[in-house]
Amino acid sequence: MVAIREALIPVGNPVGRGGEKLQPQGLVLHATADYEATAQAIRDYWARLRSPNRANAHLIADWSEVVECVPWEPVKCEKAWHAGEPANSRFIGIELCQSRDKTKALAAYANWVQAAAMVLHTYGWPADAAHLWTHRRVSQELGGTHHTDPDGYLQELGKTVADAIHDIGEAIKTVAQPQQTQPTGGLTPILGEPQITVDQALAYVRAHTSSAKYPAPVVDAIVRLYWALAPVYGIRPEVALAQSLHETGFYGFGGLVKPEQWNLCGLGATGPGNPGASFAGPAEGVHAHLQHLYAYACDRPLPAMVQQVDPRFALVKPRPTAEYVEWLGHADNPRGAGWAWPGQGYGAAIVGHVKAMATMPAPAPVDVAAVREEVRQELIARVQQALESA
Repeated sequence: MVAIREALIPVGNPVGRGGEKLQPQGLVLHATADYEATAQAIRDYWARLRSPNRANAHLIADWSEVVECVPWEPVKCEKAWHAGEPANSRFIGIELCQSRDKTKALAAYANWVQAAAMVLHTYGWPADAAHLWTHRRVSQELGGTHHTDPDGYLQELGKTVADAIHDIGEAIKTVAQPQQTQPTGGLTPILGEPQITVDQALAYVRAHTSSAKYPAPVVDAIVRLYWALAPVYGIRPEVALAQSLHETGFYGFGGLVKPEQWNLCGLGATGPGNPGASFAGPAEGVHAHLQHLYAYACDRPLPAMVQQVDPRFALVKPRPTAEYVEWLGHADNPRGAGWAWPGQGYGAAIVGHVKAMATMPAPAPVDVAAVREEVRQELIARVQQALESA
């Protein structure tokens, strides 16, 4: 499931987070109506608001992450200002960031669905009309607001409110299923939470992609896509990225697959004259890779919120074939099947990349208060200098 990053609006903001405790009865689904604005940008905007323009929500989902702005978990939950009264005193609120880029929009939708499912699962609520509201429904049935989101934006995505509720219900099943997050018996699970940060992965990739056929910003974007999309499938992003690096030679290609195919894992490339599948761009290529890896790692259907783009998904038999990275090679798989043929040592090579990523230093946390003070002092010095020279 998608990780939720805490970035709480400070208590004491005159109109934002008041710290008032809330015993929620359900969840209101919203859309931001601010195209291309990230979750962090929306959160920062809310934190700057002053009376009487109060506005915020507990959670915001964009195409890269979900940000917690107001505490939502049991016992900690506080009132937010997202749907007027009486809804603010009854419900948790979650916002969906909007984009005109279809890939980003669907990634944000998937994160929004998973975060909503996490809320409902945490409180033991089913995905039904009693516990899932939209801002439009609040306006119609409870009053205190006149907004009509997220209905219109969902239509832009080819979705309905009923689709969203269904997808959230399906995602709850995934939340409820325990996933392996630590190696068992010396093996490396494919499913689970990330054990490596995206910054560590970027540092590792940047150190090895001098011969990449893609420009550096594109390579960086591919890495970030793995961290944004892998949680949709419950896959560890570092595992999928490591396989991609192994299959493409750090995006240097040189084999059957060509860079313009956006085939980032050698999918369907079986020999001379058969270079494998092609995809519309890097996001679709990452989705296809993750879907094929998902087919190997578990026996569940694809998450309801995603469209199948892997042309070979149904060919993976039996399912699961390889719950562990070490089993991806045919020769090393106890079931006598696998991603690579003959594949002896294939999984071990991928694990080698994962372990190498883990050795990269994680960036030190930024002291935001110290940075702000440094900027303030620099501005004061510049003003004083300007006054002295006037």
